[in-house]
Parts: sequence; structure tokens; C-alpha cells
Amino acid sequence: AALALSIAPDGGRVAVAGRELLRTFALGGRGPSEVVDLLAHTRNHSSHSLTDVTWLPQRPSQLVTASTSGEVLLWDTTRRGSKLVRTMAGYDRAVNRVSCNSSEPPRLLSGSQDCTVRLWDLNARSAAQLTFATAGEVRDVQWASPVGSSTAAGAAGAAPAPADGGSVAHLSYCFAVALETGSVQVFDYRTNRRALHAWQAHLGPAYALEYGLVGTQLLIAT
Repeated sequence: AALALSIAPDGGRVAVAGRELLRTFALGGRGPSEVVDLLAHTRNHSSHSLTDVTWLPQRPSQLVTASTSGEVLLWDTTRRGSKLVRTMAGYDRAVNRVSCNSSEPPRLLSGSQDCTVRLWDLNARSAAQLTFATAGEVRDVQWASPVGSSTAAGAAGAAPAPADGGSVAHLSYCFAVALETGSVQVFDYRTNRRALHAWQAHLGPAYALEYGLVGTQLLIAT
């Protein structure tokens, strides 16, 4: 079953991920056509039960997936043979969400059922650079959007203003997490590993969130 999809930055392809499923399709006027089955030449592909997928804005041929096994996987659609480039381990429970920023070097966030968010530098071969403890199981994690003008209103109110007094550039270092407890937390990875802001957004679990275009408002879904 398909559990997640992501449209490539160029708008011409879509990646679909799920249980024993990771395929990309070309988008065109006559409907989508399959381009690449990324699991076709991957060893032990039957163990890949994928929960999320996202393209890397800086690398048009590469994408990242999250898995129930606790692994974060880097793939390259143009690679010969196995498309799997790198396996990033370190979680004890399922990874529910991955989110990549659009700056250089590419930095990836992954959020897990083990109540942590990890920050990965995809140019480094080492383990996660930083680990952030959250107040509950992570259902979604998203980078703030530091450019543009805000058009989205928060379903549970606007997110707090930037900690540095309103600098929009500051937001490129911030990210927010939605938790099964219904809470939302905001972090700045430059300062420390504790949340800058936290509030109860819903009585039930918060499953997804999305920043407004300027990054100071959040839409939160339950």
C-alpha cells in the first residue's frame, strides 16, 4: 500500500513510498508513467516498509525515505544497479517523517516514535550530527520557510515570533514538530537541544503541520 508521496522540485516526477514500495513516476499531459522501481535491484528489499519520502532540493536525482525499521535511507534514481546510496541508522522505533531544507549543505530532519528528532548533514558520512528530545512521539517535523509572505493561518493560533526579535533569516535554522500528545514544539538547532517554544495545539494527536510562507504561522492537523 502507498503511504506517502513527494513531488520532485522540478515538478516533473512524483515518488511513491509504502510497504515494499518505492517508485518514481513521470508526470505529463497523458497521465503518469513509471520511470524507476528503486527496490528492484536492492538486497532485502522486502524488509523496506517505508513511511515517508522526500526529494532533495539540491540533488534532483536523490530522495530520502523513512522506515518502520528505524532507518533513514538515501536513494539515487540514476545510479546503476542498486539505487540505495546510504543507510542512516540510530533509531529504536519507526521513523515517521523526513524533511530536507533547501540550503547548502543539505540538512535532513527525521522524526521518530522514540520521541527524538535527528539532524543529518548529508555531506558527512558520520552519524546524525544532533539529536533533539521531544515531549512525545513525533508524527511530523518540518523546516520553517524563511522566504515569501505568509498566507496560512494557524489552525490552533499563530506560532510564536522568532526568538531573535523577528528576524526572518533566523527561521532558516528553525523547525517544528507535531506530537502524538497533541503538542507542537519549535527548535533552533544553533542554540541548544531544548525547545524554544511549546504549546498544546489539540486535545488529540497532532499528525501533520505546515508552515506559512514566511515561517511565523503554522497550520496543524489532527
